[in-house]
Formats: sequence, structure tokens, C-alpha cells
Amino acid sequence: MSSKSGDPCSGAILAVAKEIPKIQVVLDKKAITEIKKVEDIILSGNKKDILTFLKEKDLCDEKVFNFNSIYWLLEDKSFFLEFIKIMKEKCIFDYTTWTYSLKHEYTDGIMELLKSK
Repeated sequence: MSSKSGDPCSGAILAVAKEIPKIQVVLDKKAITEIKKVEDIILSGNKKDILTFLKEKDLCDEKVFNFNSIYWLLEDKSFFLEFIKIMKEKCIFDYTTWTYSLKHEYTDGIMELLKSK
């Protein structure tokens, strides 16, 4: 079939679908058999699991925890507030973590941040 425009598909019906097929997307999850460091739980867990890990582990051990791994999670106010609570319970202060107090308008954190300098 050809047309005056030279496009062989112009004006032609190529196919008709009676129903749209359902598409399933399967994502490979990295199977972590042993969770030893914060990066492991970030890859396989949700925020609740991450907070539980942070409560249970020694955050002063650099093999287990690195602040740079979680700064992006502090954008979430509820996660930030829970993390600050854990940090206070463990008597740990991290200046960059506390700067998120400004973003979230967390007055106690802002005061602690100002006192630290």
C-alpha cells in the first residue's frame, strides 16, 4: 500500500489491540546476607530499618558508620528528628547533621548548633 505522500504507512491501520497487556517490572535487589555497615542497610532496608540499625550499632566505629552515607536522608524531617534523637542518646554531635536543624526549623537543634561554635 502506498500513498501520494510517499509514506507507506500514511492512512493505514497497522494493528489493533483488544486490550493493553499488563507489564510487570522486576527489579533486582541486592541480597545482603550480613549487615555490618550502614551502607548495607541503606541498600536493602527502609528508613525504619536504617534507624533501628543506627540505634543498635556503634556509630563511632568508622567501619560501621560514616555520616556521609546518610546526609541525603536528613532531607526528610521525620528521619532527621529520629536520627537527632539517636545521636543525643549516644552523646554524639556532628556539625553537618545539626545544620539540617536550620532547614527543618528545629529550634533545639539550632540552639545546640550555635553553642557548638
